[in-house]
Amino acid sequence: MKRKKHQPDVEKYQPTVRERAAIGRQIARRETKTPLPRLKVLRDGTATEISLDHPNQTVASALLREALGTADNDFVEGLIRQIADTDGTPDEGKLNFMLAVIKDTKPNDQLEAMLAAQMAAVHVTFMKFAQHFHRVETLAQQDSAERAFNKLARTFTTQMEALKLSDRRRAEGHGAARLGRRGWASNRRQRDTGHAAGGVKTGVRHTARSYRRAATCNANH
Repeated sequence: MKRKKHQPDVEKYQPTVRERAAIGRQIARRETKTPLPRLKVLRDGTATEISLDHPNQTVASALLREALGTADNDFVEGLIRQIADTDGTPDEGKLNFMLAVIKDTKPNDQLEAMLAAQMAAVHVTFMKFAQHFHRVETLAQQDSAERAFNKLARTFTTQMEALKLSDRRRAEGHGAARLGRRGWASNRRQRDTGHAAGGVKTGVRHTARSYRRAATCNANH
């Protein structure tokens, strides 16, 4: 009976200095994040149940409320239901992605959480239309998709401005931003000035045109 030859252990991979530094930053980043349990989507026939993936539901609910900047269970249940219904049928991966977007904005109150939820929904819809550009077949479909694409891009930019304004107000000790008519008019004038100077709107239009050209090339081939 032949003996098996001893196989030396494969040398374990040693991260480089830069890789170790990046891992260290990742650990530090995780330590500063608000812990948040994942959402589970369970389907039983036509019924769909959304639950928190955590051994203690009381703790999980508290973590979710803290991540959304609220102490109101009704608000949390309503917001989760709304983002789950954005695509008709709740998708666990997409639901947790949108929740991660909301959490990362660190909402200070329910209004900021709603704004972050709208941003997540606009982004998801925006990416759908980006994919749609490659499947259009007629000029009318291209024009329709381009208009929707540009509107979503401008909406997201406006939402980012509102979120940054809220962060500045919070840093200055004034709490969450609550803009009146003058504030919104001022922001509108700033956006119009930027558009006239070839700012955000022009960039978005160029992006849409590039998608449109790519779709036309694909159709011709």
